[in-house]
This record gives sequence, structure tokens and C-alpha cells, in this order.
Amino acid sequence: MGIPTDALVICALVGSRSNEVKKSLQIVLEAIQKFKQTSEAKHDKQICVIFPTIAAVEHQLKGHVSSVAPAIDFHVIADLDAGARLQLFQSADLAVAVSGTIVLETTLASLPTVVVYRANRVTEWVAKRLAAVRFVSVPNLLLGRSLLPELLFSDFTAPKVAEAMQSLQRCALNQADSFHLAMALSTLTNWKETDSTSLSPGVLSGKDGNGSSTSMQPIRASDLVAKRIIEVLDEK
Repeated sequence: MGIPTDALVICALVGSRSNEVKKSLQIVLEAIQKFKQTSEAKHDKQICVIFPTIAAVEHQLKGHVSSVAPAIDFHVIADLDAGARLQLFQSADLAVAVSGTIVLETTLASLPTVVVYRANRVTEWVAKRLAAVRFVSVPNLLLGRSLLPELLFSDFTAPKVAEAMQSLQRCALNQADSFHLAMALSTLTNWKETDSTSLSPGVLSGKDGNGSSTSMQPIRASDLVAKRIIEVLDEK
């Protein structure tokens, strides 16, 4: 990828849709510039920013970053497969990511990540009044606590993102937290017992300890997250 081996590598995951990129890119760039000034002054280390993205927004990203932040050493890389993304995340130092499933990947790679999200004012107003959960990122929802900093809506500002990046750099993601998250996510490949009357094609069947007929089927990621959200709501 042409990344200097001694550089501090930041992954900027600003979304995969043009609208997401427009809402988040400018703030993320400003935050990285603020962080760059502080970090390089303290550590005298070159900063390299990687934008993993998809081909649909690759040109948009390159053009905007080149015009707005020409002093930043950056690379836009499109359509990395899962293995290449994992390798990148494991070798990077920090990430700023728009809330989504990509945050799971960075967290499982033990990459300290600042989670961000920006919406229009109407959406923000409605969300603040209707939201019944404390977190939006799946790692925080699964663990039931703030593992990753979340800067949402009006809190998503360049100074706050830069400050969160500095905090994460000082205190890297705890390996125990990554382990607990991995254990929670491992249930995605576990099996759950269901009544044999609901047996569908391709579902394994067997006997439980009492000799009753049971079937086994995988738990979906959406089921796991939904279960955690319901638990949080029940606690309120």
C-alpha cells in the first residue's frame, strides 16, 4: 500500500454512500489535522491516513481530500476484501468510523476506534427524543457499556473527535475488552435449540437430555443485537 513502516496509521472510514461521505468527511479531515498537529509535536512521527472505501465513492474521496487537506499523507483504497481489511486494521493505530457494521471489524482487530454519526437537524431532534438506548455502535450495545467513544449528531465536531483520538492513543483498546466482545460475537456461530415442529429444510435435528426432539439453527447477527437492545430497554 506504500505506507511508511514507521508512520502512525489512521483509518478513516467515512461511509460507503455519497451522502454519508459528504456529511462526515470534512469534519473527519479537520479532526485529523488537529490531531496531527498535536501528535507530531509530541511524538515526531509521520501520520498516514488510509481511506478504505468502495469504488462508487473513490473519486469523490480523492478529489475532496486533495483539495481540502493537501498536507495530509493519504491513500484511498477501494474494494478491499475482508482479509485485506483485517490485515489493514491490525496494522493501523487508530480509526475514525461512521457508525455501522465496519465498527465491529475494527474492534475485533483491536483497533481503537472513534465512532461518529451526523444526520440532519430533523432526524437529530427526533432521535434524541425517541432514543431509548444509550449507544449506537454494536460493540457498545453488546457489552452494555462505553467501550468505544461515540460522537453523534451535534457532538460530532472536529475538536471533540481530535480529543477522542488523543485519548485512545494514550490508552489503547484493552485486549480483555476485545476478548469479551469476541466471545459475545462467537454466539453468531453457535446453535440454538428450537421446537421440532418448526423444523425447516436444512436445519439439523436431534435429541435433548430428556429425549425430546429438538432442532438446531444458527443465531443471526441481527437477532443477537436485537436481543441486547431489548435487554437494555427492559432494564429501564
